[in-house]
Amino acid sequence: AAAARAEEAIDVPLATRIPLAAGDPVRSRELGVRGVILEVSGETALVQGGALRVHVPLAQLEPDPGAGSESQREPPVTFRITATADVASQIDLRGTTSDEARIAVRQLVDNASMAGLAEVYVIHGRGTGAVRAAVRAELDSHPLVERYESESLDGATRVLLPGSGA
Repeated sequence: AAAARAEEAIDVPLATRIPLAAGDPVRSRELGVRGVILEVSGETALVQGGALRVHVPLAQLEPDPGAGSESQREPPVTFRITATADVASQIDLRGTTSDEARIAVRQLVDNASMAGLAEVYVIHGRGTGAVRAAVRAELDSHPLVERYESESLDGATRVLLPGSGA
């Protein structure tokens, strides 16, 4: 009979067995949230994990046994990014404004980096040089750009990403 009562206790959600209060480290397996309770209001707790604050029903929370161990800690939020197989390695910006060019270059470099490309080409034309200057200013400030060099008599720019070996 004692074994039957022990099995019944396992099936009861932890939140109903152990009262949770502000300051308790908790996790929600269903929501993928891990953090510390800031406050409890009725059947809902305000949980903070890193910079994220979220209201979670108490029934979905359980004490976090790994909260004290740095090696077992997981980040409060995990991002999964998938890169599409069809990523452009070249973009033609002739006829665009400087702002449009900066946005397009930023997106090209981000997508190429996620897809594992070693280099991309930006065609900006020679013209007045405004688009070329905007493109290179964006490349100077982009953290994923290893270096870049002039191509096609300065009408294009070859952009090398980390791991290109060049």
